[in-house]
Amino acid sequence: ILRKLQLLLQTFGIDVMIFGVYPSVDNPYITLTKTHIQHMKKLGFDIWSADRNKNEELKKISLDKLDLNEERIERIKEIDVIWLNKDKIIFLFEVENTTAFTEALIRASNIITQKDKIVRVIAIPKIRIGLLKDKLKEPLFDEYYKKDAWKVILYEDIGYLSHRRNLTLEEFCKFLVDKPESKEKQSTIS
Repeated sequence: ILRKLQLLLQTFGIDVMIFGVYPSVDNPYITLTKTHIQHMKKLGFDIWSADRNKNEELKKISLDKLDLNEERIERIKEIDVIWLNKDKIIFLFEVENTTAFTEALIRASNIITQKDKIVRVIAIPKIRIGLLKDKLKEPLFDEYYKKDAWKVILYEDIGYLSHRRNLTLEEFCKFLVDKPESKEKQSTIS
C-alpha cells in the first residue's frame, strides 16, 4: 500500500520520504525521462530526448543532436525519447504526460526509412489506461496503432525497473504490451 501511494504521488511530482513529504524539483515527466534515459544508457543505447534543454541533468545524458537520414527530421526531433544504436532508431517513446495519443502516432509516422524496424511505445500512468482504451475504440486511431505495432508501458513499471541494477533489454521488453487491458494484469503495482 505504501509503495502504491508513493508511486501515485510521484506521478503528480511529489516525492515521499519516510519522515515527510516534499515537492519534487522536476515535474513527473522530466523525472521519468531522466530515470528512463539513465537506465537505457546502461544497456548501451544512445538516447535522444526532445526535452533535453529543459533540465541540466537531462541535457548531460542526452545526445546533443539527432543525425538521421530522414526527410522530416525536425518533426522527428519532437518525439519524447528515442533510443539509438549506431544511428539507427531501435525504440521510440511518447510519454502521455506531454503528448496526446493521436499526436504520438502522427509524429512517429514521419520516420520512413527505418519504419518496420522500430519498437514504438506509449508510456502512461496506470490511471490513464481508461483514456487509451477509449482512444482505441476510434477506428482510425486503432488502425494505425495496430499497423505500427505500438506497445504500452506504465510509468509505475518504469519506476520499478529503474531500481533494477542489472536490467537486461529482454527483461525491459517483458513490461511492454500491445493493449492496455493486458497491462493492468501484468503491472508490478496492483
